[in-house]
Amino acid sequence: MSTSDSVGQNDLLIVGPGVLGRIVAEKWQKENPSCKIFGQTATTDNHRELAQIGIVSSLKGSRVDQKVPYVIFCAPPYHSDDYPEHLRVAASNWNGEGSFLFTSSTAVYDCSDNGLCSEDSPCMPIGRSPQADVLLKAENVVLEAGGCVLRLVGLYKMDRGPHVFWLSKGTLDVRPDHIISLIHYEVRPATCLC
Repeated sequence: MSTSDSVGQNDLLIVGPGVLGRIVAEKWQKENPSCKIFGQTATTDNHRELAQIGIVSSLKGSRVDQKVPYVIFCAPPYHSDDYPEHLRVAASNWNGEGSFLFTSSTAVYDCSDNGLCSEDSPCMPIGRSPQADVLLKAENVVLEAGGCVLRLVGLYKMDRGPHVFWLSKGTLDVRPDHIISLIHYEVRPATCLC
């Protein structure tokens, strides 16, 4: 990723400009009209589309010529052979000003009985869940770099999210009081930008 011009005080790097990343970019541009927004993707498939909405794209793992003050990492782990390393590379693109935010998942919490689960709930011990292990190791990379972790749950849009899965199942023989926690994609960017 080339940053031939000088880095602005509100320039942003989005690692994983998918649904959440694009919404963050749109809101960031409105709040910071003179900023540059960079996006790192797993493939070049969407680079043209990203350019049309003002995101300068490159492939994941790229290092910037000049570090940026704001980095948000919202790429999912399933596109990576070494997710924590991708977080290290993202951290190396952060200049230490502004903020470095990793959007993780509540999947790391040791809550599976449909009971109350909060940010104070215990995390799964390493070794119990490969998915949680990857996320917890990635979170540690971010925290060691001085960044922040935001654990998200149940992101959805009308046609995307856990509700689509559950609605496709029809009637199920499960507890009728089962809770599904959902947060609309449009709400999360506000939290990410605070």
